[in-house]
Amino acid sequence: MLAALRRLLQVVEAQEVVQACTVGQLDAGMRIAEDVLTSGGLVLVGRGMYVTDVLLERLANLKHMGQLVEPIMASVPVSP
Repeated sequence: MLAALRRLLQVVEAQEVVQACTVGQLDAGMRIAEDVLTSGGLVLVGRGMYVTDVLLERLANLKHMGQLVEPIMASVPVSP
């Protein structure tokens, strides 16, 4: 029923592609596709979380201290 309504209203669903990113390539609004880990194996950010400015700052600090595993897998919106 919802699919029929979408077709009627011509709703275009946003598509995403998962890509490997460094902290510097992440932008607010992206979605984390795989858990982000420390070099010791602890989960810092769970998959499905959205990137915020505060999270970017924290990840940059951890990278600077050498405690972050890169690349980070993130879902990036693709224009239709």
